[in-house]
Amino acid sequence: MRRLFILTLILFIAFTLRVHLLGNQELRGDEGFSWNYIQDPPAEILARIIREGDPQPPIHYWLLWGWAKLTGDTEFAMRAWSALLSLALVPLMYQVGRKLWREEVGLLAAGLTAIHPQQIWLAQDVRNMYQLALIALLIATLILARLIHHEDTNTRRDTKRVFYWLGYVACGVFAMYSHYYALFPLVAHGAYVFSPSPDGHPERNEVKSKDRQGTRQRLGGGAGWLTAGLAIAALVAPWAVVILPVYSRGQLADPGSLPFTQYAAAVLGDLTAGPAFPEHIKLIIAAIFALLCLIPLISRLSLPHSHTPTHHLSLSPRLLVYLSACLLVPFVGIYAFTVTRSTFNAFYYIFAFPAAYLLFAGSLLALYKKFPPLGATAVVISVAAFAVGLNNQYTNPQYSKTRGMREVAAHLAEAAQPGDVYLANFPDPVQVYHLRNLDLSYHMLPGEPNARPDAELSQLLANRIWFVPVNAIQWDANAYIQNRLLEAAILAEDHHFNKMRLMFFLPPTAAHPLSAQFADGTRLVGYHLQGNRLTLIWAADSSPTADYTIFVHANASDGYTVAGHDAPPKVPTSQWQSGQLIVDVHEFDIPTDQPISLVSGMYLPGTGERLKLETANFGEPDAALVGSLNP
Repeated sequence: MRRLFILTLILFIAFTLRVHLLGNQELRGDEGFSWNYIQDPPAEILARIIREGDPQPPIHYWLLWGWAKLTGDTEFAMRAWSALLSLALVPLMYQVGRKLWREEVGLLAAGLTAIHPQQIWLAQDVRNMYQLALIALLIATLILARLIHHEDTNTRRDTKRVFYWLGYVACGVFAMYSHYYALFPLVAHGAYVFSPSPDGHPERNEVKSKDRQGTRQRLGGGAGWLTAGLAIAALVAPWAVVILPVYSRGQLADPGSLPFTQYAAAVLGDLTAGPAFPEHIKLIIAAIFALLCLIPLISRLSLPHSHTPTHHLSLSPRLLVYLSACLLVPFVGIYAFTVTRSTFNAFYYIFAFPAAYLLFAGSLLALYKKFPPLGATAVVISVAAFAVGLNNQYTNPQYSKTRGMREVAAHLAEAAQPGDVYLANFPDPVQVYHLRNLDLSYHMLPGEPNARPDAELSQLLANRIWFVPVNAIQWDANAYIQNRLLEAAILAEDHHFNKMRLMFFLPPTAAHPLSAQFADGTRLVGYHLQGNRLTLIWAADSSPTADYTIFVHANASDGYTVAGHDAPPKVPTSQWQSGQLIVDVHEFDIPTDQPISLVSGMYLPGTGERLKLETANFGEPDAALVGSLNP
């Protein structure tokens, strides 16, 4: 009853931490991709994965599609599925710890799973393929322990064993179709199967016949495990045949260059401390975590055990080999993939969490049994560190997924007009997600990495354009789209919402009209003033014969020039074409404390000679009135 109460309390804490502020933060980029995929039916999802070479197998998308049909696609609703799956890991970790080691270790490991910041971060993320795979892997571990462990000899009837092995195969296949890195824990199961001394009690191996019996059991279990592994491989092979050629041209054709030390620091820091600490703090926590995990490896403390008179908290040979494999195989395997695949996230190493948590739980228990005050202090410090990490995740903008797209969408809902265009320069599905309820025409240019879609962009320039620039050198190198907009359209608004920038562009024809005719075939036909940014619109009746500099003067009521700006246009005047509209920007401090007249004209930079104004001058020779400002 006491055990049930403790486990129930742990589950309550786990549930509370997972639903707390669950929908508070915006979707991150990869979450947006999951939302984007589930807009299609399951058959099309599968086709898209194959066509686009998405790095995830289909089960995550299919289950999320069904969940969203029932609950909707808000951030809270989609993440609730992840939170529930993450909650299931808590009792499974208890069972694995109890089965492989002892009940107290299982309870501590379940508690660690309930409160660890990395677990909470993933529980509040739409991308739940990790939880799906881990649930299947933990169940597979329990099945394997039941099949192999010497205490289960009464269940070794052939028929029953076949059903257990079929269950193991089903879990392995489900895990592989959830996330490919499930391969590594499945491989680590081999260490459990083939390692010696199933229970780690030397006194039970004194009789030779029992040694021979243990050897036969290991070989028999090994044959069963190898057969199950071949069955898993056979059931995954059809998908591999289809998808591997696609990956070889995409995901696996983009090699990474991540230094090993940087990789190790990232994955170990996240595994032990979670994502919401500075890197140097993560390394300190990782070092302390690793030192504590050594305690079960060296401790020889004799403690009462539920099945035997005495039991050592030190690891049995089998468990030592197995947990070591669970840590090392994913560690090496994931890094090996970075050689052929540049995409990397530190939380990929979550597949090692069961082994890490069991070792840490065993160390806390051993420390508490030997030195109760020290053990209790270690528990309190651990909980406090995790509490700080969780608080950072929940509230610190530095570690938040929120970038400002909600504010962008809210502003667009108020300011956008029918016919407006939303332009993105990167295929970010999170932007599409937040615009899904707005009546805006969405466009994404360039359509291919680092293309220069001048024709498509020229067509859009006749519209009012809302643009959110993304610094993505792999897609829009040198911010080509943003620079083209600044050259060919009027920047009418420029907002910053958190980490996002929203720029609003008007077509040159939307400028306030002017009619100043200059010599050499040039006309000043419009202007737009926003703060200290003055945009002039020029037109060419014929190609000018020289490269002129354009001046803008801010003149006081007595004609005195109190501020100004001189600069050649970005497109030299000698390159202007007949009928072309030229956008010319001047930014300078325009006084607001007195009446001001803005005037403009052109001159030759070598001599200072002004280009003749053929219409009326204003305030000074060959200067046209742009506009008058009053304080």
